[in-house]
Amino acid sequence: ADRMLVTNSAGGINRTFDPGTLMFITGHLNMAYATPGMGAEAEPARRRTGDDRTPFYDPDWTNRAEQVALDLELDARRGTYAWTLGPSYETKAEVRALEQLGADAVGMSTVPEVIQAHQLGMTVLGLSTITNSAAGLASGALDHDEVLDVSARMREDLMDLVRGIVQVLEG
Repeated sequence: ADRMLVTNSAGGINRTFDPGTLMFITGHLNMAYATPGMGAEAEPARRRTGDDRTPFYDPDWTNRAEQVALDLELDARRGTYAWTLGPSYETKAEVRALEQLGADAVGMSTVPEVIQAHQLGMTVLGLSTITNSAAGLASGALDHDEVLDVSARMREDLMDLVRGIVQVLEG
């Protein structure tokens, strides 16, 4: 495989991203400070890391996917995804710090897979479903049932978007 489309559920930090917003990932913050596959045993060819010449998320693929979302009249934005280890939600203080660092959304997955794909020279499209407002940004406490409800509600839109993206790539 030479391409990877990765999806996740994320908490919205950008205050204009309501639950149900889709976000194309244009960059990430690796807040776990872990680099999968980069140990001493890694092959030299796999020690590639991100730089300005080789972005983790392919801009052309993102542009094409964004057009599919527009054609489907989906609320899709672009943004920076912050990866934290989990398995718990972030604290209000962590969310404030991530906001200051420029994160638009936060979650507990995706970045390790993207780092590995990048090391292998794969083209990546990242897509987050904003399932909740991050800690401290909503009127009430974080509720995991809300995350599950929004995920279920967005399932068909996400599937339509993925099908549309695949059709564009095949065409």
